[in-house]
Amino acid sequence: MSIQLNKIGDEIIKVRDCNENDDFIGIGIELDDSGEGFHSGIIISLGGELTLFHFDGTAIYIKKNTDIPEWFYIKKLDIFEENENFILNFKAHCELISEEANPEFGFVFDGSYYSNAGEYYTESNIKDITTCVGFCIKIIKGYLYNHNDYLSLDDWNAESMDDYKIKNLSFYNHLLEKLEKEYPDRFEEIKRNYFKRIMPSDLTTSGFYNQLPIRKSQIDQSRSTVEMVLKTKRLA
Repeated sequence: MSIQLNKIGDEIIKVRDCNENDDFIGIGIELDDSGEGFHSGIIISLGGELTLFHFDGTAIYIKKNTDIPEWFYIKKLDIFEENENFILNFKAHCELISEEANPEFGFVFDGSYYSNAGEYYTESNIKDITTCVGFCIKIIKGYLYNHNDYLSLDDWNAESMDDYKIKNLSFYNHLLEKLEKEYPDRFEEIKRNYFKRIMPSDLTTSGFYNQLPIRKSQIDQSRSTVEMVLKTKRLA
């Protein structure tokens, strides 16, 4: 599936401009004053109520309607049905996760997810260490039939951390030191295979694709246009 780049702007909606009669599941991205995306969350619109589920690095939060920050933009997820029962069930899935999950902040993408019972499931035997983006991916994957991958996580490697490392060297080293302390026998394996970054703009761009798993190469083709559209909307 290819994206019509000139249509991207029409499908990215400011949270305050949502039609209250639309029921949908979407990816939300929060923009800073310069128009750069720095935070992601799951946004559900149902029965005239907007709900944001997100992980801010310390805890999971649920915000509704006008409590959702103004500069959140939404891309609806076309992989999910837009009927009331489906969305209601997905919302219940998110609510269970919000009650049960207890993630810690860190850049670990190992294919783990949250089951329909809200429980954390992992094959890597690494505890729930994630980012706001990783939290969204775990929610989506846990709700997909047979827990199919939403993104092809192996497409991202340690080099995806390079920009973050340059801008946040001290904290980057802190996160690695923490991993090494907790998993001394597996540290090199975890760093090599799972320590990576998927940006909020990557996740928003993924919303334009519906054949799973979505590949990094697909996102790379369209991300710069999505970022430009977001910046233009924020600064308009």
